[in-house]
Amino acid sequence: MRAHRAPRFRPREAVPIWLSSGLTDPMATPAQQRAVRASMLGAGFKNVRLGTSAGTHALDAAQLAAGLRWFAAPRSLPGPPRRPPAGEDFTM
Repeated sequence: MRAHRAPRFRPREAVPIWLSSGLTDPMATPAQQRAVRASMLGAGFKNVRLGTSAGTHALDAAQLAAGLRWFAAPRSLPGPPRRPPAGEDFTM
C-alpha cells in the first residue's frame, strides 16, 4: 500500500476576499473596512480588495458587476504574501 501525501495548500494567500462599504454606511463604515483589510493582510491573506461606494449599506449593480469581474479574473497561485498596492483598491 502506498502512503497518501496530502496536497500543500496556501489557503490564506489564495482566497480572494472582497470587502465593500458605502461612504455613509452605518453598519460597516469605510474606516472599519480599512481596519478589517489591514487585519486580513497582516494575517497573511493576499487577495483582499476593498471597495467604497457613494451609498449606505447596499450593494448596487455597478459594485456587483465589478466584484464578479474581479472574482472571475484569472489568478496565479501566489508565492510569498505581499501587500497589494493602493491601486488595487477602488472607489465607485
